[in-house]
Amino acid sequence: MTEKHLCIATNDFHVTHHQPFQTMVYLFCPVLISLFLLSCTRNYQVEQSLPTPIVEKLPLVSDIVITNDFSTYIYSKEYENGITYNVEIGKTQERMFTNLFNNLLSTVYVIREMPKFPLEDLKKDIVIKVTLDDFEVATPEENGLESHKVSVLYGLSVYTADGKLLGNWKVPGYGRDRRNDFLPFEPVVEATKEALRDAATLVAAEFTSLPEIQATVCVKTKKPSQCRK
Repeated sequence: MTEKHLCIATNDFHVTHHQPFQTMVYLFCPVLISLFLLSCTRNYQVEQSLPTPIVEKLPLVSDIVITNDFSTYIYSKEYENGITYNVEIGKTQERMFTNLFNNLLSTVYVIREMPKFPLEDLKKDIVIKVTLDDFEVATPEENGLESHKVSVLYGLSVYTADGKLLGNWKVPGYGRDRRNDFLPFEPVVEATKEALRDAATLVAAEFTSLPEIQATVCVKTKKPSQCRK
């Protein structure tokens, strides 16, 4: 049997009893409404620490564009059972990509908006703009399983110093909660952590080997023999 959650709040109260009772109702109704609304909302703050990629850094200096919307993003959705999920991942995903590129590239500068091209700083080789294209939480009622599932999709747009688009790559990540009866456990948080870790692993494994990135390295180092064919 599927458990249903019903959340009801109304401002329409009709009292026909004695005045003292009416006064008590008016006094306590705001409190009851607040409790109802609170029970209908689930707030989650995701904090994730990721392993440092063990790779050879590319000799590239880059601006990383991480907008304020990206760094403060909160997923909010009301589901059919009447419960609203608020999942705060903005700070975590900013820290994730900052740490990733600090370990993949020689020097990284985080900026909040796209710069003007051509770049004034001649030491900078590329600009990487990170976007969150999709984030979804699927409840057990939706996916037919006993676990929550989270999917995330990031976009990485890479530009040369003169503004030419080198490529726009999509980075998916998937996660689900893996229940543990012996540890403190929050299914939405655990599923989100796994999805972020999945996306980060993909970036760490593939970004430095992308042909367009390798070509940029070859041009800078002037060692075509180091290019991967």
